[in-house]
Amino acid sequence: MSACSPATTVVIAGAALAGRNPGRNSAECGSLQTRHVLVFLGMVGVAVDYFVRYSISVAIVAMVANPHTPTNATHDQEICPAAVNASGGGGVDPHAEGEYDWSEEMTGVILGMFFWGYFITKAAGGRIAELVGARRTMAASLGASGLLSLLCPTAAGIHPLALAGLRLAMGLVQGPAFPALYSLLSRWSAPEELATMVAVAFSGMLLGNMVALGGSGLVVEWFGWRWVFWVGGLLALAWTPLWLALVRESPEEHPWITPEEKRLLAANLDVKPRRRVPWSRVLRCWTFLAAVVAEFSGSWVAALLTTEAPTFLTNQIGLSLQSSGYVCLVGTAVSYVFAIFYGKLSDFLIRRDCLTKVNVRRLLYTVGESEFRGCGLGRCGGALIARRADVVHWEVC
Repeated sequence: MSACSPATTVVIAGAALAGRNPGRNSAECGSLQTRHVLVFLGMVGVAVDYFVRYSISVAIVAMVANPHTPTNATHDQEICPAAVNASGGGGVDPHAEGEYDWSEEMTGVILGMFFWGYFITKAAGGRIAELVGARRTMAASLGASGLLSLLCPTAAGIHPLALAGLRLAMGLVQGPAFPALYSLLSRWSAPEELATMVAVAFSGMLLGNMVALGGSGLVVEWFGWRWVFWVGGLLALAWTPLWLALVRESPEEHPWITPEEKRLLAANLDVKPRRRVPWSRVLRCWTFLAAVVAEFSGSWVAALLTTEAPTFLTNQIGLSLQSSGYVCLVGTAVSYVFAIFYGKLSDFLIRRDCLTKVNVRRLLYTVGESEFRGCGLGRCGGALIARRADVVHWEVC
């Protein structure tokens, strides 16, 4: 199973068209540019990151024994009758005996430990990327998480807390990946292409969710739950050398960039990390704090629903593991399509001076958060792109 689904064709087309505006000469937009390669590999990397992160949400349903034996009347009323009487037809039986007799509390600890590590290092990830180098930071992040994913089945066989500790380590190493990608996009995005490039790169979040939630059930059915972790780890390790070979820290360092593209990105060449961060000014900036609250709350809800949805749909609703994956896939697929659409729309509105940049972000965020979330899975396209584009814009400034 690969992170590059048929939908990737749409992403590649979007990346190739990102710089094609009538008013620009053919040398700047007539062929695939190095910035498009970066965006495409960034999108694949983000997709692999999310696959490694969330595929356990499906795999753990097959790992853990969870028979629905009645305990009391109150408990029975909280479970859909279909879940109690499910026969498991149409895919993997979610109520078959798993290998591990873990409690619901222990399962929750395993699923949640990743985010404790992720919270710790993501806050510092941007500074790590600035000091070490964003390209190397992202490569190290995904390469290390790939190795840890390969070790997950072994850790599960030792003790549930060993798996929980491994997931904590995975969160710690994945935290700096997205801040590093922000930093790279700030150097490689032309001003009129910013939202489109952000949309394409971070649409990998939705693509990874689609593969993890929609495809992991098939992997479990055909090969067993261990292969869910092994596939994610192998994809991460395969992506890392490609990223290091084809991506550079800035346009001026890339050996294959054309003079025309370098001139197009010349405004970004002076984007350098500060030697000292003015934390007092940053923490007094109310617009920055508002963005932090929006990102934190959106990430919290999206992570909670994506992590717990497969378990809820199988154990509480009674769907097969494969069917629950398809249900999760629908909402994420809708967000994926609209993420690309809103990225192009944002650049179009700014380029035509229909609205100011800040009002475009406000409009898309408002529309995005008001959209149908499809069982709450995946971020809505407008809100996703508005938040991501603002982060990269602040990096440029």
